[in-house]
Amino acid sequence: DRLEGFYAKHEMWRPLAQLLEREADSMGATPQAVARLKNAASMYREGLKDLEGSAAVLRKALAIDPGDLSLLAELARNLASAGQHEVAITDVTGLLDRHPEADTGRVQLLKVRAELRLATQMLGGALSDLEEAYAIDPDPCRTALVEALERQQSAAFASNDTAAERKAAMRLIDVHDAGGASELAHEVLSTWVEQSPDDVEALLMLRRRDEAAGRWDEVVGSCNRLLNLQADAAQIDTALL
Repeated sequence: DRLEGFYAKHEMWRPLAQLLEREADSMGATPQAVARLKNAASMYREGLKDLEGSAAVLRKALAIDPGDLSLLAELARNLASAGQHEVAITDVTGLLDRHPEADTGRVQLLKVRAELRLATQMLGGALSDLEEAYAIDPDPCRTALVEALERQQSAAFASNDTAAERKAAMRLIDVHDAGGASELAHEVLSTWVEQSPDDVEALLMLRRRDEAAGRWDEVVGSCNRLLNLQADAAQIDTALL
């Protein structure tokens, strides 16, 4: 204790971190050892800017308590900060393989891997992770999924992939609706219709929403567009409406 206090007083972070590691080693596989290792990892990261050293200590802690997902998230972010995204993704994937249960733990692991994949532009994999997490527990995943879908939509627009862009927009509408954000869903749909005015299905969706909300000027606008795109009975029904 006196030696620990001396190192801390004089900001000798590396000897202090090493001391905490040795102390943890002597404690065996106990919660106290995990706590010492967490402190050591913090010193490597904050005091010494040694992300690899911090990651090594966190791996020791995870070996003692592999179910501590806060340790995993910290380790993954340390590795990512050190530019080792692939290593971090591999670590999380291994834990996911050993944790197939559709529970809160799997949701957290999926969110961490999605975050790492987004950082390396692996947008498709990140979306897959977030969709799975959202299916298990929607509320804590909704914001991250919305942000990923918006990135997907922007990327598809930049690459002129209209089908992928439309798919992302329609999924965004579903997620907003499920979360009670009908105005945001309407905004996404309106924007898509402005961009793709010949999308009959989207126009019909927009018209139904505006009818339900009593936005009659908007209904008339959608009908006018549809008249130029429909034929036969469908065109007659639109004209009458």
